[in-house]
Amino acid sequence: MFSYQHHIGDFRRDTASLSDSDAMAYLKLLWLYYDTEEPLPIDSKLLAFKIGSTADSVQLILDAYFQLDNNCYRHKRCDAEISAYKARSVIAKEKANKRWSNAVAMPQHNSSNTGATKNDANREPITDNQIKDIRPSDVSISIWEDFAKHRKAKKAPITETALKNIVTEATKANWKLDDALTEICSRGWTGFKAEWVANKNNESVYDKDGYNKNGISASGRIRWAK
Repeated sequence: MFSYQHHIGDFRRDTASLSDSDAMAYLKLLWLYYDTEEPLPIDSKLLAFKIGSTADSVQLILDAYFQLDNNCYRHKRCDAEISAYKARSVIAKEKANKRWSNAVAMPQHNSSNTGATKNDANREPITDNQIKDIRPSDVSISIWEDFAKHRKAKKAPITETALKNIVTEATKANWKLDDALTEICSRGWTGFKAEWVANKNNESVYDKDGYNKNGISASGRIRWAK
């Protein structure tokens, strides 16, 4: 989970009997629970090592605030928050998939060299949360995050139409979408055109002797004219 609701009043009341160090240990155990979205293991020594506390303090906190369930410790409030978070994520994912399907189904428009159309400027930009949700499955998380930051720095919001144009041009160039987004970031573009990488595609094609059309081998050797 990226975040959770922390009710300060409830926490202060529930931890009134704890020392400052034990209250911090309890808070760190909650953070660990939310971060992993999993119940805590029964190994108090391991947990103490992870949060920088002592095994005795951790065990007291587990016994007081958590419930032993088979081979783990559960926390009712954490389980409720995580369950609600996952439910919201499923709904957001379904909405994002619907938006993405609609974007792909839209007719192609002529675009400028920025990869956006005139209609694109009138469309509502996709929010940060929606940007995370609409990441195509064939694009790695790191590349997608770099692309989102790049577009934001260029003051070019990611819209359905702009993203669809990039997908279309990448397919036309026979490029993977991962590679197209990487090329956009490295060259400082905001969009992508198949014609922009046509020469690059040709340079990567080698004949039977190992030379491209410019007479250069993959190792950089130049073929002498016959």
